[in-house]
Amino acid sequence: MITGGKEGKIYLIDRDNLGGFDSTNDNVLNAVLNSSGHRTPPVQIGAALSTAAFFNGTIYWVSGQSDRANAYAINSTKTALIITSQTAISDFGDFPGSVIVSANGIAAGIVWIMDRRANQIHAYDATNLATELWNSGQMSGDNLGSVVKFAVPTVANGKVYVGTRNSVVVYGL
Repeated sequence: MITGGKEGKIYLIDRDNLGGFDSTNDNVLNAVLNSSGHRTPPVQIGAALSTAAFFNGTIYWVSGQSDRANAYAINSTKTALIITSQTAISDFGDFPGSVIVSANGIAAGIVWIMDRRANQIHAYDATNLATELWNSGQMSGDNLGSVVKFAVPTVANGKVYVGTRNSVVVYGL
């Protein structure tokens, strides 16, 4: 399992061994000792104010405080997260909402990310977040309007639905 919190730490935990309270072991798989002797996870983002998305063995997450979106792989020993790609956009604004992935089975994955800074929705290639496929700022007719905090797009029946401050915007795929 993967989780995080406002402090920006991403935790990789063993869902089969949460273990209850143990003063000597927090069961966080990716934690390492820092210079102060405290166990801390090596992966940190601005703040984990949303949920991650998972598709084809990759975890996608965007910080909740002005940071880029990253794709992570879990290493072979299942004890560490490794960044495999990230968006060129380095600031999606505060509280951009959760990342979602749409796909046709296990192929042609699209990662959808809300951008509160620019009031846009972005579509990225799930195999490489450096490849932006489309965004709502490319053509004036695709203008999204005012994006609200924690907005999460929904993909269904070949359409992307986005709730804004005063409407629901629908895009066809």
